Amino acid sequence: KNNPHRGAVAVILLALICSFWLVTLGYRRDHLLLTRESHLTNNVSPPTLVALPMESPSERSCTRKSIGFLKTHKTGSSTVFNILSRYANTYNLSIATPAGVHLCYPRRPPDIRSCLQKPILNRYDLLFNHVGYRPSMKELLRNPSYWFTLLRDPLEYFVSVYTYFGLQSLFKADVETFLRRAEYYARTYENSIRENGFLRIAAYYLLQNELVLDNRANSSTIIKFMEDQFNLVIVSDFFNEGLAILYRDACIPSLSDLTYFVQNKRANRQKWNDTVTSRYRRNLRSALPTYFEVYDHFYIVMENRISTNAEVARIAKNLSILNDKRYPECILNEAQAHSKSKGEFDPMWQPVKMNAFQVKENSPSYCRKMAWPESTFNKFNKNVHLKQFGPT
Repeated sequence: KNNPHRGAVAVILLALICSFWLVTLGYRRDHLLLTRESHLTNNVSPPTLVALPMESPSERSCTRKSIGFLKTHKTGSSTVFNILSRYANTYNLSIATPAGVHLCYPRRPPDIRSCLQKPILNRYDLLFNHVGYRPSMKELLRNPSYWFTLLRDPLEYFVSVYTYFGLQSLFKADVETFLRRAEYYARTYENSIRENGFLRIAAYYLLQNELVLDNRANSSTIIKFMEDQFNLVIVSDFFNEGLAILYRDACIPSLSDLTYFVQNKRANRQKWNDTVTSRYRRNLRSALPTYFEVYDHFYIVMENRISTNAEVARIAKNLSILNDKRYPECILNEAQAHSKSKGEFDPMWQPVKMNAFQVKENSPSYCRKMAWPESTFNKFNKNVHLKQFGPT
């Protein structure tokens, strides 16, 4: 006789087989990642990683957009500057280049066009220099345009800003002393922080300056403004995922256009244990809550965008694989160097030891520009502008 439970038994067996297959597949994937990490730790060449399948540019049904990037200090923006400069150079795109080093920043002229290198076009393909952002700036780019910016972990951001701008002389304290008594310093120097123009140490004052918002603006005001103005706010914890979203949404032709080396990296970065880091983070949050609230909001937004879209993780993984390949292919070593040469920046900027790249001889042609510092690429972009559009 037919067993009435035969169908149910077959379904259960099929489910067990599928489950075993998925677990095995997951184990193999995790084992590959762990093996790769082990090889990297022990300075052994890792096994070859094969990129996941990607569609070619001709297969992507999207419209390429012009790109506006609000370049915020000490957030990884020099790395993005290099990426977008190479992107413009590869496809002969026009850049809204500044007459000086920055687009009038930190000044805030009502018409940003007065800060541009002449001749002034009606529309550009890219804008990515330091600038005080205004919604009217969107008129500078061709339609459709895509606007994004970066935020960095508040503690890392604060330490980087504090060290980079030499602000221990302003506060008469090294960064650890400040972080141990963050509320005291923030309260004592409140007026100096607000009125000190470019050297606004409180991270959220820097952000407000770049967004051209009143210093009294609270986190809700800043968040609403950023969400209204930007298609994407990348947080540093999800840098590659953010570039993956940019690749997809702005219709970048090739993922290799977004490969990078980390630029403007401090040579001697502070390293604290977890207990000290937690205490400093807690102290800084109490003293400067606004930036933490802004960052926390966009961290959650970014996390949600990634978790609900498997394609973003797939693209980010491919980008990581490309980066892992290009670094040993291009770079001989990283050496300490002063990031600022005489006369290139305002006198109030203090020299900071940064890492500079030494490119291998006979490396592929793209390596050298990937290693160029921002100042070199800025001059290059301005010269290209003159060749494209004639003398000023």
